[in-house]
Amino acid sequence: MLDEMRQNRGPVRGRGAPSHPALSAWTVEVFERYVAARGTEQRAAPGGRAPPTEPVRLSWMARTERREVLDARGAGQYEHTTWGRKYASADGSDGAPF
Repeated sequence: MLDEMRQNRGPVRGRGAPSHPALSAWTVEVFERYVAARGTEQRAAPGGRAPPTEPVRLSWMARTERREVLDARGAGQYEHTTWGRKYASADGSDGAPF
């Protein structure tokens, strides 16, 4: 699938319209970096094995409060939610909820 995305010659796995070449390149780069970072994390863990990464059921939300001034709309707090598939370590050591 990564080769299909690198080549960007049509829909990935036959689904929908082709993605924009920049999105395909970004997705491949992010995936490769994630896999490399996860490998480094695995090797650094006690016994050379970190807990497995598993899908997360709950949505994640980060809250940011403006400390000094409200924004142009008068908002003093921002909430950022996630979408798409989310993953975390099975033992919760990465701090993400399950």
